[in-house]
Amino acid sequence: MARKVVNKASGKTNIKYVWIDSVCINPEDAMDRTAQISIMPDILKRSRNVIAWLGKKDAFTSDALKALRALSSVPHDEWSNLFSLDWNGQEQYFKRLNIVPLQLRAWLSLIAFFNRPWFSGIWAIQEVMMGNHVILACGKYTIPWEMVSKTLSFLTHTGWYKELHTNHLADFPGDKLKCSRRLKKHQMLLDSDTGFRMAVIQLESTRAGSESTQEFPLFRYLLRAHRYCEVSDKRDIIYGLLGLSRKDSLPFTKFPNAISINYEIAAQDVYSNVARTLIQCYGLGILSDVQDSVASIPNLPTWVPDYSAPRRPLPLGMRGDCAWSASGDLQWQQDFSGPEISFLKMQGILVDTVDEKVKQQNKSLHPMEFLDGVYEVAAHLDPIYPLSIGGKFQSSREVVWRTILADTYEKKHPAPQQCEQLMAQYQEWVRNGAPAAYSMQRLSISENQERIYSKDDFSCLEREIEAANDARSLFRTGKGYLGIGAQSLCPSDEVWLFAGAAVPFILRRRQDEFYELVGEAYLHGVMHGEALEWGHELKSIILK
Repeated sequence: MARKVVNKASGKTNIKYVWIDSVCINPEDAMDRTAQISIMPDILKRSRNVIAWLGKKDAFTSDALKALRALSSVPHDEWSNLFSLDWNGQEQYFKRLNIVPLQLRAWLSLIAFFNRPWFSGIWAIQEVMMGNHVILACGKYTIPWEMVSKTLSFLTHTGWYKELHTNHLADFPGDKLKCSRRLKKHQMLLDSDTGFRMAVIQLESTRAGSESTQEFPLFRYLLRAHRYCEVSDKRDIIYGLLGLSRKDSLPFTKFPNAISINYEIAAQDVYSNVARTLIQCYGLGILSDVQDSVASIPNLPTWVPDYSAPRRPLPLGMRGDCAWSASGDLQWQQDFSGPEISFLKMQGILVDTVDEKVKQQNKSLHPMEFLDGVYEVAAHLDPIYPLSIGGKFQSSREVVWRTILADTYEKKHPAPQQCEQLMAQYQEWVRNGAPAAYSMQRLSISENQERIYSKDDFSCLEREIEAANDARSLFRTGKGYLGIGAQSLCPSDEVWLFAGAAVPFILRRRQDEFYELVGEAYLHGVMHGEALEWGHELKSIILK
């Protein structure tokens, strides 16, 4: 089947040069692998056609192709209206464009199609960005990348990719799946927990961005954007993206030879070297890329981001233009001397120790359970917060709602004051008449206050709370400070301000007096250099 596709793509030319990665690369030979992966970008750029084999046809393929044709046929002059296009109004929208509306089976088939492994692989990024004419082969079908690209752009601009999850499609309007053997696999998919992979969205986003600017992306951007890719060898993430990066920008202009393809180097050393290089170029903001989980790479230092693992939580600096400056004008004294690549020498201020944490916000918690947990911890706060913010002292009630929003609402910092009333009315709304396990006591506004906010307002607030707290936990320190940090934090962990870092970090002291990095944190009242006025000693420590 693959041979037929190659012959079809090659046309009538008698002389054919075919490079097949699975044939030309020996994965067991580190030197050969290094040599072949190094020239892959050049091979792709010189090729007339790039053919990606998706696999054999399955029960979803025909319907998926119909969906691709329909979505890719939406005229570009309609795209200005896409941002406000409602998922629930799609039938009228398609009919207006003389496009047959997609049924449930078509959307399910599209999910199945984009869940094929190729779309989440790291090498797909090189193929669609470097290849001159990319063709996807699925069984006997050939699909031009342009059709897939237009479909993904449509789903991205409308935001409909967020709806492409089996949990949402269970309530899809119109005809349900007919009980037949032909649709048995569609029903099995609908009954599963399957969604649209972010790797697919990032694949098209990177390709489109590079096409519009006529430049390759920055290496740092690629590492952040493609953490959702799946690889069998963790080094492939680094080396696959290396070939797509702009070489006239950092880190290559400062350290031209610091990062190169070499499969004879262990994965933990590859990632440690990348982190050290990026930190020397961009500063300590790289530490915010560290995932809140056990790294999938053995022996990886805790301060080194595992770019082969999904990034959670989203760094605080990406929630809006907050201009965090927790360390003020303190400058980090870089010291990369010595052969030990797993050490990172830091200078910082110990702010306080974690005393209590709340349940993490996640999909399994009802909003009321989350709020109950928040106010259980907040009940131990003093009525007036011990730290002044902008020269003023805030009530514990205000500190609570500002902290669980990381004092940011719809990219505005500090969050508008009206969020206080919105938060109080939201609590009553989610309670749905059931008594909360813990009363808000002095933290709440009167329950008899007239409701002035709508369900849409509450939904917006929920999104902001989830954005700030997803994969994070609210915590209280021994001195009564309130913050949110990595959900794996524990009582006795320490909150530090690193010289040169924009946000605080949670550290865990080891028995050998070294420290482990748990993750970044928001600590209310110290995000803009206030702690520098306390006169605390600047200490030197080593992260490991």
